[in-house]
Parts: sequence; structure tokens; C-alpha cells
Amino acid sequence: MEVVLVFVVFLLVTQNALAVEVDEGEESVVLPCQAPPAKHTSVLWSRNDLSPSTVHLREAQDNLQNQNSLFSKRTSMKSDALQTGDVSLTLTQLQLLDSGTYTCTVRGGGSTDVSQVTLTVNRKKDLELQKQVTAVSAAFGVFVVLVAASLGVAYHSGYLRFSKNTGPEDKF
Repeated sequence: MEVVLVFVVFLLVTQNALAVEVDEGEESVVLPCQAPPAKHTSVLWSRNDLSPSTVHLREAQDNLQNQNSLFSKRTSMKSDALQTGDVSLTLTQLQLLDSGTYTCTVRGGGSTDVSQVTLTVNRKKDLELQKQVTAVSAAFGVFVVLVAASLGVAYHSGYLRFSKNTGPEDKF
């Protein structure tokens, strides 16, 4: 029975998993989380790989006493989040360390709703390097095609001959 319960909880959490990808240095990103309409009493955003794990806690108001210092002054939620059920988290001044899986836990009305958002923050230099490699690869591909086409035209025009019987000793 316990295994079935754990499996059902796992399915519910994985069904609510989202992925968000941004570049390092971006001004902000919104980690989406929606709760069904109900009387919500709190929402906790956390990351289990950090200690303390609290990213943002909203009860009647923001309670950031136990917030992980990595997120100090960088998180916010809409002021009416608990009433509307839009408990999305805005994270500003994105850093590579922000990459991870965030858990949104909404309590109230006799229920608990849990969803996860995986945030990937791409290193800016990696993106620039990837763009450069792509440009060089494209240029090289064009070069190879042009050389191959030129050789093909030259061969078919008779300017190039690739034959074993072209030397002066083979004339007789």
C-alpha cells in the first residue's frame, strides 16, 4: 500500500514538472506555478539541493527569514498570489547557480499541491562559442561544396583528367 501511495505521489509530481531555460545575466525569469482555486494559506518555493532549501515563502505576506542567501532580494510573487492561485515565482539577476529543480508547494483548503520547475541557466560564453562554432561550420560546409562543385565542373569540361594512361611513356 505504501509503495502504491509513493508511486501515485511521484506520478502527480512528475506530471506537473516543467522546464524553463534562460541565459546567464537575463534580467528575470518567471517560474510558473498554478494552484486550483481554494483558500490557500501558504506557498513555499524550495530547492532540495540547497541548505537551507527555502527559496521563497509566502504566508499572509512574504516570510523570508529562512530564505537561502543565494536568493536574497532576488525573488518576488504577485501580491494577490494566494487569492488568485497564480503562485508563480519571479527570479531576477540570473546566475549559473540558479540552475536546478524548484518545488512549488501550495497548502490550504485541506490540501497540498506540489509541482516542480527545472530551471537551466546557460553560460553566456558557451552560447557565444556555440554561435561561433556554428558559423565556422556553415562556412566550412559552403567551402567544401564550392570546391567539390568546381572540381566537378573542371573534370567534366575536360580541364582535369584522372586517367592512368596520361603519361608520355604510355603513348605507344
